[in-house]
Amino acid sequence: MWSGIVGTGLRMIIRIELGQAGKLIGALSHPVRFLLPSFPREMVQSRKKMSTKASLNVTPLAKAAKRYSTVAVVIAALCVALPYILRPETKYAEQAVQNAKINASLATPSAAKPLVAASELVTDKVDTWHAPSDCAAWATAGECDKNFQFMETSCALSCFKLHGLRDAYAARCQRPADATPAIAPGTMRGTIERIMSDFGHLEPELISADPPVVLFHNFLSAPEADAFIAHGRGKYEESRGVGTDAKTGKMIDVKTEIRTSTHAWCIDSSCTEDPLVREVVGRVSDVTATPPQNSEYAQLVYYQACPEEGHPSCAFYKRHSDFIEGDRQRVQGERIYTLFMYLNDVEEGGGTRFTDLPGGPVTFQPKRGKAVLWPSVLADAPHQMDARTHHEALPVTKGEKFGANFWIHMHDFKTPHATGCTA
Repeated sequence: MWSGIVGTGLRMIIRIELGQAGKLIGALSHPVRFLLPSFPREMVQSRKKMSTKASLNVTPLAKAAKRYSTVAVVIAALCVALPYILRPETKYAEQAVQNAKINASLATPSAAKPLVAASELVTDKVDTWHAPSDCAAWATAGECDKNFQFMETSCALSCFKLHGLRDAYAARCQRPADATPAIAPGTMRGTIERIMSDFGHLEPELISADPPVVLFHNFLSAPEADAFIAHGRGKYEESRGVGTDAKTGKMIDVKTEIRTSTHAWCIDSSCTEDPLVREVVGRVSDVTATPPQNSEYAQLVYYQACPEEGHPSCAFYKRHSDFIEGDRQRVQGERIYTLFMYLNDVEEGGGTRFTDLPGGPVTFQPKRGKAVLWPSVLADAPHQMDARTHHEALPVTKGEKFGANFWIHMHDFKTPHATGCTA
């Protein structure tokens, strides 16, 4: 039956001018471009790119539809879809057996048997989207779950790899059964109320109630600030964004156009065992009502000055959220809070600007000893990103800026970090 349809379809398409047929099939090969899903704001550039492609493909399709009968259009679409319809059922069985063997090997990884990458899983899935790199980026950003129909049609291979990598990660990294989340729905409000009532010596000021943003005018002492600066000197490297390695599924640093500062980590014992640093780490835990183990190691950042905002030499971190989509499936869970500390006075520029607060944008100017606390998640849905706390680090136009980032997770970060399970 199918051979007859294919033969009929081919004969009908031959009757169409080859040039127009090419345009017709090309337009039909990505029909979902005409019904694109709404992507997150972070992916607006990709969405614009896709919308442009959609507008380019509508014209040839409309012209072809007017010139040829509805039957010809349907047959052409069938010819494009036939490779996906005519999948032998026996092939699925063979793939299932092979994938089961690979998944079994993932359950008992050892030094002698390296982890099998998801790319080695047997599949006939493909990314039909015109730019495969877009598929990989969208899969990493969680679009396989949030826009399932579109991704399954256009980026099936990328989603297949992502799910394979998740299975591999789950086999080697598991959260303890008795692990307790740092916050539950609704408890964030109590934490903020406690900050305002019990930590007067840190001089907290509630800048925004929903989402909660607290400015501490006196969070750390001059010696504590100097200690962090000293531990960062000589170790600063180019700051990067967070991405996912396509082969291993691990989170890696990737070069990005939105961040040009430098940073170091307070991760070696000379820093983590410093009494002044330990005092600050304990204070962060106390203020946020979270275990010290839930915090990442402090990230020490440095911004050099540039002649004026917009100059190529400027160091900045453009609008972003500290929430990382991939953390939801990892042992440490989501980043729930950020506590950023200013380690020195900055002569000009270098502010932290919150771009999406309900009351309008707010900018905090760097001053030694100050700190800002905000959530990356919603108070009543702490597994979901709060887009209202997007923020940016503005360029320093005179002087220099030293800071310290504390990112706090829903679950223990430091223990799984030691075994390679946080990336």
